[in-house]
Amino acid sequence: MSCLMVERCGATSFDSPDQNALCVRMLGNARVRGQAGLLSERRGSYPVIDFRLLNTTAHSGEIGTRKRVKRLLSFQRYFHASRLLRGIVPQTCLHLLDEDYLGQARHMLSKVGRWNFDIFLFDRLTNGNSLVTLLCHLFNLHGLIHHFQLDMVKLHRFLVMIQEDYHSQNPYHNAVHAADVTQAMHCYLKEPKLARFLTPLDIMLGLTAAAAHDVDHPGVNQPFLIKTKHHLASLYQNISVLENHHWRSTVGMLRESGLLAHLPVDMIQDIEQQLGSLILATDISRQNEFLTRMKTHLDNRDLSLEDADHKHFILQILQHLQFLLPQRRHESLFCETR
Repeated sequence: MSCLMVERCGATSFDSPDQNALCVRMLGNARVRGQAGLLSERRGSYPVIDFRLLNTTAHSGEIGTRKRVKRLLSFQRYFHASRLLRGIVPQTCLHLLDEDYLGQARHMLSKVGRWNFDIFLFDRLTNGNSLVTLLCHLFNLHGLIHHFQLDMVKLHRFLVMIQEDYHSQNPYHNAVHAADVTQAMHCYLKEPKLARFLTPLDIMLGLTAAAAHDVDHPGVNQPFLIKTKHHLASLYQNISVLENHHWRSTVGMLRESGLLAHLPVDMIQDIEQQLGSLILATDISRQNEFLTRMKTHLDNRDLSLEDADHKHFILQILQHLQFLLPQRRHESLFCETR
């Protein structure tokens, strides 16, 4: 067995079931380097590819395999792989698409905000960068970049950090799911009975919380983390373990990117706290709490979107709805609001 060197960023545990095998379980960003110097990223939007197929000496029967692998890879993925094989690790990912794909992606963005938006097709057209592409478009569409005077380089860096902190190996809680939830949140925010009361801050909070609501999800639920005495369960005292982790991770990336550094300190703190309130609303254990409060408002007919607290509660409900209802039209939600 070749020697492995693990660059650790997060929690890593090791098991040795026998003398010839080493199992590595990790949560967070981790990269494994072998003797050949090949650096393999654990997560990202790319399918798992054995790059050794591109670097081995061709023998009879291997040439066809190598050609098929290269043909299946897009130009960007093959270029990325070839740099890795030469021991060159790019500091930033290159997202190169041919003009046909770019044109189709732009055409799909013109349809964003429809409930039949095909996020899986959009992810293919953007070469696995659906979350970054969608959020850049929505921030521009809603005028958030101009309103908050956001630096485009810092914004792109923040969005890339969010996307890359999702685990592509996770079959559900991945970046494509986050993009789908973000697109659904955009649909909700467009509802006329709600849209006229929303401020740019409300929209930015709603979209950002939707995009980051499952960031760095390990693929297991809270009871599993508690029963296995995971360090996250201990850190958050068995309360909304995953949701607290998603929120704190998002705040860390916001600060690291410097996206909001130009804003007043009290405003930054308010944004971070409201983001936490929205992301924590995805905890399924709070379902009865939200339903009871909503029923009380509807029975009393006192729900007013002009009230800041009531409006934030509706944003929490929208965030929670992603787990309660199919992501299709739910216009009746707003029929009782005024």
